Amino acid sequence: MVGPRHKQTAEKQRFSGPTLNSLNSLFAGDESKNRMDAIRSYITQVRSIWHDTAKYNGLVEQLQHTIYNDKQPKHLQQEIATLLASYHDWADFVCERPDGTLLHPYPFIQLYASKDGYNYLYGLFNEILRMPNADKDKLLAAAFLTEILTIELYNLRLANIGDPMYANYQGKVFRGMSIKSEVANHFCNAASHPDLSQRHFSIPLGFLSSTTSQKTMEDFAQGSGEKGYDQMLWIIHIHGLDPDLLRRYEERYPESVVTSICAMPIARITDYGEREILLRGAFFHIVRMESKKLESQMVHIVEMVMLNPSRDHGTELASHEDKKRIQRGYFNDIIRASRYKICASLAKAHSIEDSAGYEKLEKEALEKIEDEEIALARIDIPSAHVYSYNTDLANWSSSRATWIGDTIGQSFPYNYLLRRQNLHRAARNGNWAFVQDILESEYELRQADWFNVPEIFDGTESLNNGRTLLHEIAAHGTPSPSDPENHGAWKYITDLLNQREIWRTIKTTGVVQETAEDIARKLGHDGLASLLKPKAYRQIPIERMASFQEQLHGLINKHTKEHLNGLAFRMPELSVLTEIQNPELWIPIPRMFGGFLAKLHEQVLQVTLYQTIPGKVKSQLVISDCVTNREISSLGLRFFQESALAACNCVSLHPKMDPMSATSLAIELVALCVNAAALIKNAIETMKKVREELLELFNRTERMRSILDLLRNLLRELLNTPHRDMMIGLNEAACRQTITELRELASKIAKTKLSSGFLAAAQWLHYQSKAKDLVKKLRDQEADIVNILVMVAVASSIKTESEVRELKDQAVRRVTAVSAFGNLSIIGDSLQAPENDSDSIRTWLGHTVKDGYPEHYVASRAALSDAAYWGKWEEFWPMLQVGNKTYGEDWINATRLKPREEADKTSQWTPLHQAVYNHVDVNITLKLLEDLIRAGAFRTLRTKWNSEFLYVDMTALDLAQELGYKALYSILSPVIRNTVPKKTLDALQEKFHHLIVSDISPRQEHLYLPVLEVLTEMEVPQMWFPVKFLTNSPAGYVYRLDGRELVVRSYGIQAAGAHQTYRITERDIRTIDEAIISRS
Repeated sequence: MVGPRHKQTAEKQRFSGPTLNSLNSLFAGDESKNRMDAIRSYITQVRSIWHDTAKYNGLVEQLQHTIYNDKQPKHLQQEIATLLASYHDWADFVCERPDGTLLHPYPFIQLYASKDGYNYLYGLFNEILRMPNADKDKLLAAAFLTEILTIELYNLRLANIGDPMYANYQGKVFRGMSIKSEVANHFCNAASHPDLSQRHFSIPLGFLSSTTSQKTMEDFAQGSGEKGYDQMLWIIHIHGLDPDLLRRYEERYPESVVTSICAMPIARITDYGEREILLRGAFFHIVRMESKKLESQMVHIVEMVMLNPSRDHGTELASHEDKKRIQRGYFNDIIRASRYKICASLAKAHSIEDSAGYEKLEKEALEKIEDEEIALARIDIPSAHVYSYNTDLANWSSSRATWIGDTIGQSFPYNYLLRRQNLHRAARNGNWAFVQDILESEYELRQADWFNVPEIFDGTESLNNGRTLLHEIAAHGTPSPSDPENHGAWKYITDLLNQREIWRTIKTTGVVQETAEDIARKLGHDGLASLLKPKAYRQIPIERMASFQEQLHGLINKHTKEHLNGLAFRMPELSVLTEIQNPELWIPIPRMFGGFLAKLHEQVLQVTLYQTIPGKVKSQLVISDCVTNREISSLGLRFFQESALAACNCVSLHPKMDPMSATSLAIELVALCVNAAALIKNAIETMKKVREELLELFNRTERMRSILDLLRNLLRELLNTPHRDMMIGLNEAACRQTITELRELASKIAKTKLSSGFLAAAQWLHYQSKAKDLVKKLRDQEADIVNILVMVAVASSIKTESEVRELKDQAVRRVTAVSAFGNLSIIGDSLQAPENDSDSIRTWLGHTVKDGYPEHYVASRAALSDAAYWGKWEEFWPMLQVGNKTYGEDWINATRLKPREEADKTSQWTPLHQAVYNHVDVNITLKLLEDLIRAGAFRTLRTKWNSEFLYVDMTALDLAQELGYKALYSILSPVIRNTVPKKTLDALQEKFHHLIVSDISPRQEHLYLPVLEVLTEMEVPQMWFPVKFLTNSPAGYVYRLDGRELVVRSYGIQAAGAHQTYRITERDIRTIDEAIISRS
């Protein structure tokens, strides 16, 4: 095997090509369109006869003299002869062909990737496609060979449709080359063209290699170092179409096949790997070009954008040519809009002007698309039968794991088969340097695959012992440091264990089934055993996972008999789903051009089958089943078949609902939950002896409301996607019954609370079993609705499973009920929360007169107020610390203390007001205001008195507006975190103040009573109002917003050490036993 370090062999020629002598070998600007127009008629001619075997054979015979070359090596002539003697058909077409199939798939790609094959094909295509004049037979030969390549790329994608690298490759790739110095000028001219739309070049229907490895690009660009040659580095951003524009195209032309075959990973087909991405029919748009001198050689960096979509398929014939031209134009405009959008984003990093220009071009392309859509609505385009098509594949995450089950290898490309056999032989012999060579040639995202697969046999033997590379590592142990190359390679390989999601739960298939950890411990490699210990992201009971796996294997056997007949296929071990962050496993099936996608959702395994149906283009058969412990909840896709899978004997299928009906049901159920929760909460706050049991029921009710809210919002998003017809498996009858029973019980409990404590507890016993039963029902239905949330989100690509679960967790945290004041305690004059509680309690400084305070306290407060008044902020901040550290008070909103005789003249100017009034320099003031607000200054507080302005009640923002300081408006605008209507807030404040006055008057006067508006600014809307000098013991009120109500607890007001709790609403003040609020 030739390793990747041999740079002067075939792969160097493929990645950098024969020296690029001129941009004329490419096509720039309008030339690319002209060349495509010239070639298109030959493509149509080839496709029109492709499925007619007699005409196909006649075409091959006609082109042999053009394709063959007497100077070709014998082995190459044989490969070409085999290629021409075989039939190459689209996987989704049915063609009656004579017997005789190729031993290994993708022979044309393999030919291209070989040294002699690349030289031959490059020479042929360079002459035919890139030279200004080419005869008709040569153009026809080019179209014929390109069709074979297109078919192989299409089938390669289809066979790996569950692998995101093949389904829709997107990412950054590189290509390096050595060019003559004058060629750089051609690229520079293209990159600086005054018309942004003309900064492109293309290789119509040609193909070239790129790599995901930047180092490979740099190596290939070095060339021979010959004088007069520069290095050129291409950085290519590959993207798919804008999803919304693609959806619009597919709705307009449902019969058209759009794939991503213009950028395909072929490293597993090629001789050398090199993390290769084959670019077909490349159209590059130059975003920037940078030239710089490194040592004695010029280096030119060209950053470009390429889109991966292709409409090339056997169905694309030239019937209705005029309408096809309109269709092509519409599709090209979608590509342009998508491309300019990407260019605009990339250009921001180096040219705001270019970015704005691309945004303008994008806008023009979108306007043209809209005009075309209006015109197309009046054109009679022949309709085709529309089959189901899995449009979500284009958005699959690149992190999906793949189970490679074929252990014989007939479905694998020859070079992959050879490398895999060599890898296992090397691992068995402890040749870690050779293993490292193979791993380094693989894409980084796919390196884990080589650790997770057993050795391949030639088809004459049965399944091997299932030992993977990981098992071989465990068996060998750490190699001796005396062989530094081998030891260094082993270190590289084992380091990958912590960098990639490599499965440690896979067991051998012998009589004694062992994990790699088992083998290492058995052989005394304890240090290595620790490294090989499985790392679980989730815990699933063994019995449940075994049930899932048994049913999955049954489903695979049921649907793959004709495809797996005669193959030794190793069934997937679902334990690996516990080891990967994204618990999704793609299981490709040889010969089926499809496979199974298994997704683990807590208590559910969703299994989806994607199967190409020959004879029905765009006909991926989609079957989706969900295995649970209780029942099946099948996802309603357009092309859907149900099969019963369950982990118990009872299978129940409930009727499905359309998204609009499900949304209406969710809204109705939310309202019922809100009503029931309010009744239960009222009972909790007054029935002390049964509070804990009621609290559990309340929390479950609130959780159900929150989850239904999530479902409602998700379904609203679904209605704006192409999946709006998806059917939702929401069990309406069960949900209605449970919430109706809940509301009835809540009503009875609400009446019971009017009884005495002892009688209420006795009556509760009558409801206790019903409450426990409802808690269980709510828990089960919550799990079912969460599963529906996940399935709908993932199937429609609205959100990922992890995003849904994070939203669910956030919602549950927000509604979990806790005691508002249960963990608070008074230390000194301060109210404090437990040390492990991150919610600090702010203090309302309500005393406005000096009476009762010691002189040192009064002096410190005066020094703080003076510093703010005169704008001496270097003196203000130290005094703020004195308040905190010496007196345990936060003075950031403190106002000046007055003598009793001047109490009526208290202005209530805070330091924030003084900072605005003393404004001189914008930047200095903005920084000061930012510091004050970060320290806790309230922006909603109003002054009480002033002699300079028309109004006496002014916020800091009002003051800035009066003084005309426009630069301060934004930072002084309050940020409201808890919205309460002003009318409601005023009513709550009036009742709260009445409660305080009733409690302490006439014992205290001249108090600045709490302003509730500041609570709307706070993350945690809770404050402590200490009432000093009332008794010898600490006293005061802690208060907190709870939605549009206020909960209050007084301490030491009625008597020393006593407390009383209240709930204040717009209507009344209720005395309660305990205040219950949501955690948020």
